[in-house]
Amino acid sequence: MARTIARTAARTTARTAAATATRTTARTITANLKGLFGECTWLRDAAKNRTRQRQRAVLGQGTAFLHTMVVKRINRRKIMWYMISTAQLEQYLDENRWIYLVDMRDQASYARSHIRGAVNIPDEEFWGRVGELPMDRFLILYCYRGPRSMLAARQLASYGYQVADICGGIEAYRGKYLVR
Repeated sequence: MARTIARTAARTTARTAAATATRTTARTITANLKGLFGECTWLRDAAKNRTRQRQRAVLGQGTAFLHTMVVKRINRRKIMWYMISTAQLEQYLDENRWIYLVDMRDQASYARSHIRGAVNIPDEEFWGRVGELPMDRFLILYCYRGPRSMLAARQLASYGYQVADICGGIEAYRGKYLVR
């Protein structure tokens, strides 16, 4: 009985220490990133398991921000995807990097405007056409404002793809590669 109580107390203490360390680390990272990226607003959103927390960057207008790596642990595996700014996308396109742009909007919206070189795979067809996406290239996804492409980026990262999401989606992009 005493041994069981001691084990339970040790586990509880270890969990509490780990949770405290995670919160402290998250606060430190948040403070460092706020100073590094300027006008970013960082939100802490509790996941289903309250001891795990994730952070998301929500950008204000005119924020100078190169890219953010988002890391989430699922079943003890790190899943990484990037959120890149429109300026970083412009730089990738200028340098002719080996990227694969995916427009997740419907075909009518794609016909009205899209980023040059983007392939249109509408959100409704996306998961049926995942096999068409190249595993050896850096995928950059975008939709109207970013939430659907962010969810897809997270899922593709769990499948092993190198993937990024454009912060703010096509609504935020006003660069020279916009086709109208």
